[in-house]
Amino acid sequence: MKSHEKLKLKRILQNLTQEAMATKLNMSQNAYSLLENGKTRIDEQKIMQIAKALQIKPKDLISDELLD
Repeated sequence: MKSHEKLKLKRILQNLTQEAMATKLNMSQNAYSLLENGKTRIDEQKIMQIAKALQIKPKDLISDELLD
């Protein structure tokens, strides 16, 4: 599973909307949507911010391809 797919799954499992996540990350809903749809690369700093917002470990958002 790729990082953007994990991001969407984790958000949905916590019953958060894209708008709520965008607010937590201090970004627009449109910018957040681009992250979730894989249109914008999720860098290390953003992974750390997202993990903190979702109260999960950063490694839970890293693409499986990079963990192998």
